[in-house]
Amino acid sequence: MGALSAFIEAERGRFILLLPIAMGAAILAYFNLKSEPPLWLGASLTLVSLIALAASWRFPPTRLAAALALAASLGFARAELRTAAMPPLLDVPYGAAAITGSIASIDTLPTGRRLTIAPAHFQTGPPLARALHIKLGNTDETALTPGDTITLRAILFKPERPAYPGGWDATRDAYFNGLGASGFAIGPVSVTAPAMPSGWALRVRGLREAIAANIMEVLPPATGSIAVTLLTGLQSQIPGPEHQNFIAAGLAHLLAVAGLHVGIVMGLFFTASRFLLSRPERLALHLPVKPAAAIIALLAGGAYALLTGSHLPILRSLAMASLVTVGVI
Repeated sequence: MGALSAFIEAERGRFILLLPIAMGAAILAYFNLKSEPPLWLGASLTLVSLIALAASWRFPPTRLAAALALAASLGFARAELRTAAMPPLLDVPYGAAAITGSIASIDTLPTGRRLTIAPAHFQTGPPLARALHIKLGNTDETALTPGDTITLRAILFKPERPAYPGGWDATRDAYFNGLGASGFAIGPVSVTAPAMPSGWALRVRGLREAIAANIMEVLPPATGSIAVTLLTGLQSQIPGPEHQNFIAAGLAHLLAVAGLHVGIVMGLFFTASRFLLSRPERLALHLPVKPAAAIIALLAGGAYALLTGSHLPILRSLAMASLVTVGVI
């Protein structure tokens, strides 16, 4: 015990790095259970671990074990609460269904457009708790924008189960993404109410989709889809074989807008701004060019993160890049 205590004392301050590992391991353990545990289990484990941590605070070996148990319990409880907070899966009707709802987003796929409808409801039924993905026919050229209220008839399917043991679980992915069913329209879309001007999120989404549509009109699908992904973060335009080629070549990470891309954008704006601001002699002598260029780079990085969807990886990358840029300022 003395040797263990000496080792823990020597490594003091570093064991905190084990806490997120314990939390992640508990989350993985939760999602590998064969049945759903009772909701009180995570809270009970957290409470017991917290009491054990308080009781063992003066003893480094047991304090470490209790801290790891507390982190694991918090991860397990968080996974339980997240699962319980999601609405249940939909009871998808057989055959064609009449659907009315508001367009949340429009994805331009290589084979046509796909609508995300939320909120939606079947005929005169109550609003559905989950969104619907509806693929439109190639011949349907109805002008649509996010926020439009539409009516259509579609064939719907529940999310698919894994194709093989250990394969991708589309049902789990749909459950945590709020998706209830996917399908295809069997007739034209009817716009019953046009979109009304609303929040900035809808405007940014419309701007992203407009940029994507303009790029796909000018460039061929093989290259235009890559340009759309890098400029807007929308990956749905990439043809399936092209995406598989990136995966096989080990380059799929290039399509996920994150640190590499925001670093390139901010680096380019910083370099170009510093160069242009230092050209006029009077401006170079009276203006702190380097901090001004850093501020411009920060604004460019924020705009790029907003344009590409403001998802977690790019926000994390933007935060790290901002720390470096603030150091320059």
